[in-house]
This record gives sequence, structure tokens and C-alpha cells, in this order.
Amino acid sequence: MRVKWHRRFVSCNNKLLEAPATSNQHIREIRNFWVSSCSAGSTSAVIARETRPGCFAEAGIVHPRSGVMPNGHWRRGAGGMLLHESSSGFDFHPLVSYWRVRPLHRSHGSFDPDPGKTQRKQSLVIGEIINTKLICPIFQTFPLYPSHLAPPLIFPPAMYIPSVLLLAASLFHGATALPTPGSSPIPPSQDPWYSAPEGFEEADPGAILRVRPAPGNLTVVVGNASAAYNILYRTTDSQYKPSWAVTTLLVPTEAASAAINQSVLLSYQIAYDSFDVNASPSYAMYTSPPSDIILALQQGWFVNVPDYEGPNASFTAGVQSGHATLDSVRSVLASGFGLNQDAKYALWGYSGGALASEWAAELQMQYAPELNIAGLAVGGLTPNVTSVMNTVTSTISAGLIPAAALGLSSQHPETYEFILSQLKTTGPYNRTGFLAAKDLTLSEAEVFYAFQNIFDYFVNGSATFQAQVVQKALNQDGYMGYHGFPQMPVLAYKAIHDEISPIQDTDRVIKRYCGLGLNILYERNTIGGHSAEQVNGNARAWNWLTSIFEGTYAQQYKTEGCTIRNVTLNTTSSVY
Repeated sequence: MRVKWHRRFVSCNNKLLEAPATSNQHIREIRNFWVSSCSAGSTSAVIARETRPGCFAEAGIVHPRSGVMPNGHWRRGAGGMLLHESSSGFDFHPLVSYWRVRPLHRSHGSFDPDPGKTQRKQSLVIGEIINTKLICPIFQTFPLYPSHLAPPLIFPPAMYIPSVLLLAASLFHGATALPTPGSSPIPPSQDPWYSAPEGFEEADPGAILRVRPAPGNLTVVVGNASAAYNILYRTTDSQYKPSWAVTTLLVPTEAASAAINQSVLLSYQIAYDSFDVNASPSYAMYTSPPSDIILALQQGWFVNVPDYEGPNASFTAGVQSGHATLDSVRSVLASGFGLNQDAKYALWGYSGGALASEWAAELQMQYAPELNIAGLAVGGLTPNVTSVMNTVTSTISAGLIPAAALGLSSQHPETYEFILSQLKTTGPYNRTGFLAAKDLTLSEAEVFYAFQNIFDYFVNGSATFQAQVVQKALNQDGYMGYHGFPQMPVLAYKAIHDEISPIQDTDRVIKRYCGLGLNILYERNTIGGHSAEQVNGNARAWNWLTSIFEGTYAQQYKTEGCTIRNVTLNTTSSVY
């Protein structure tokens, strides 16, 4: 069946070409496939077949560049995309399949299906498609181009993403109520964009499922950014089942990024510490963007800010947080929004953000071995969830416990149901009060639960968390240092008098890693507490990360073994 559009387009070198309906200059039909005949030197070509109106089963982008598809080798190809011009702009039509591509040969204008022949450099490559799945595309119309792209670049290379399933730049067809690039942001709990498209489970971890310019004025709020994108991507939850998450990519100004050759990506994990999905950074940044992000953009660094707790706001679920962080990096590296393909990238987080960062580093070797993370900076580590709960109950930070208990157990249904069953139904500390955490940000929860003994909400008090079903979840998701170890240089900094997480917990993890021969600088500050160390350690983290990105690490720090030292550094008047 032919593609029945009133105008047809193909992509050659990411430039849009119209294919006249009466000419095969750019499109020819071969075995029911539309193939774009790009000129020599093209970097991509589109193939597609419409199985029924609006649904494409077999499609993809193939790359004829030398070295991309070695002769005679099978490789998984990329999902593809055609475009349809409408009155309001261009509709991105993702073409979806599960497939592999075998290089074929082009000679004198004809296609020879003999896979044994040598592939010519810069020749047009078509592919043999196998293991097809039918998934209908879902659309979003972009009436405006991204601000840093100008025609004829109708879409950036972000749309060419190697994955089993590509639903880039997509939403439900005709959903005019959904946010557009100029509209105000909608809370994630109310925004249909924050949901995975049908069939997302078939995608590779890190595959982009949807992308949009961040709605509203995020670039203005953050400052130093030329563009901001929301990327919804496939990830894996704590049960190792397919899930999804959202990340925000902030693009620095052209001048700032050009100064360092678009060569740096900082993955900055914000500590949002909440069981409320509306506290996710992709939404919360509109009111309180961290200054570190603003400064990173000023340096010309691209900044990745993942909603690593995922769609269930699974606060403290380590495996979920680690996977989502790693997959956010995968998706951003594949997005093509101006970042140099040889860019260095590192992880940075404090407290809850350090939790996600450390778990990502711990899981990286087994989950994302292809990533070459240049460094890991983590401050205020919380390696042991149980220890944190026992420490903060009856303090001003007691509000961390309901969010942590509900967040972690949201990844373990049996544990979640057990915890709910143990809550008191009457009295001042009851089920309703505990579950109020579902709608509270970190700051709101701190006020709501301040100085309460959170274990008073449970029939059996703190013994609730000693139950086997809870311990099983905690052993899988709540304790650092048992799922692998970081493969990159590490900076860890923490206050000795941290009132959220005892210093001994971090000491034990660092000691374990040092015993494995890791390269770690661990600084224990004699001044301040948990909040103060975020300020006191900030300059040290900046210096360390800058050395990683600028290639001066070996001149400033030891490149082998561990350095553990006490420091006395104070840049804030806070003692907490």
C-alpha cells in the first residue's frame, strides 16, 4: 500500500526534500517499501511501509556512512520517521518496528539484494526487515521549530535514535488539549504527556519515547539556556520490568557551548525527596531551579535533570533511581540536540540526588556497560534507608520517613500493601495522616510531620520495618554498596555531624569500595551538618568536576587508590 499523503517527504542529511508524486527522483517503491534515494554522501535515508492507513509496521532509518554498518554484519537499526505537512506545521510520524538491518549493495541505479557483495562507501543502503511488530504511530504537531534550529532542518538528529521502539516527538493524535511549546506547564499528575505510549515495553532501555520543547518559559526561569526539552524515555524499575521516566535537557547558549566545543554534559540529580509526582524536577524547576544548573549552563555545559523517581515517585528506591538516571543519560546522548558525540559526561547529586547518582554508578557496569561516565560527585550520601529513618524520626526531618516508606515500597507491591495494613485507623497518628505524604513536597512534608515519632503511625511501631516482606524490599532497594561498584573516579563529601544519615554509614561504603581498588577522594567535614555541607562542599565539587571535564584531573588529584581525609571548611553560618 502506498503512503497516501498529499505531499511526500524524505530526509537526506537531515534536510527535508519533497518527493513529487509523479517522479521517482527521491522516492522509489521497492517491494512495497518507500526508499529515499539520497545523493552520494548522504548520512541517512528513510524507508517505510504503510500497512493500513496511518499505521506503519516496517520502517526505519538506515545509515550508509562508512563504519556505521560494517559489511556483512547484522546490527539492530534505528526506528524511523516521516513527516507530514499540515496547516499548523509538521507532524512527526514515528515509524515503529522491532528489526535488524543487513547492508545491501547499490550499483548503477539499481539495487542488488545480494548481501555478500561489498557495500560501497556513501551508497544508499536499504535493509531487510525481520521480526516486525505493528504499532500505530501517535502524533504531536509542532507549529514552531526549536529555537536553535532553522529550516531546512525541520527536525534535529534527535529523531534518529537507535532503539527497538522510537516514538520521538509524539503524543496522541489530535490531542489539542495537550501542552504545546508555548503553553504553561501542567502538573505531571494531570498532564497526559507524562504517560508511556502503547508498546513502550518493546523499546530498549534509554530509548526516547517522546520529546517536546519544555512548555512555558523554563529557559527564562533557569537562565543561561538557549533551549529546554522534556524527554520521556524507556527505563527499568526496581523489579527489572519496563517502565518510563522523564528528563529535562537544558541546552546552553550557542556562544558558551561553542567555546568548549559542545563537549560537556552534566547529569545533575536534584534531591526532590517526595512521594508526590508533582514534585518532579521537570515541573518543579519552573519555581526553584538550583543555582548549580544555572552556573553549569553559564560554563557552556549541557545539563541533564532526570525525574529519576519515575512515574510512581519512588523516593529512596535505589534500583529504580539508578536505572532511570542511567537511561536519562542514554536518551540525552542519543537526542542529538547539539551535544558533541564525543562529549564527556559526569554525575552530580547531593542527598537524595546523591542517592540516585550513587545507585546509577553502582549499577552501571551491569545495566549500562556502554556508558563511559567520566566522574561521580556525591555529597551527603544516605547509604542506608533504615538508618536514616531511625535517625530522623521525632526530628524536624521526620517527614522524610513517610515519603521514603511509601516511595520505596511503591516498587514492591507486597511491601506496600503490608505497610498500609499496619497503619493505625484511629487516633492522632493514623493512616490518613501518613498517606498525606502522597501530596506533599519535601518542604511541605517537613512542616506537616515535624518532630513526630513516625513509628507511632504503626500498630507495631518500628517493628513494622523488621517484617520479612519489608526487609526483602530494603535489601534489594535500600542499601548501597551491594549491586556493583563505580567504574569512574569518585568525589564523596559529607559532614561528620550529618544529622540525617550517620557518617559511619558512608564510611562503610567508601571503605568497601576502597578495598576494591577504586579511585576515590572522600572528604569528611568537621563543621556543619547535612544542609550546611551542601553549601560547604559546593566549591570543592565544582573544582573536582571542572578538572574532570577540562582534562586536568591527573594534575590536581590522585588517579589511583583512595584518599580519605577530614577537612574543616565553612562557608555558611548554618550548623545543620
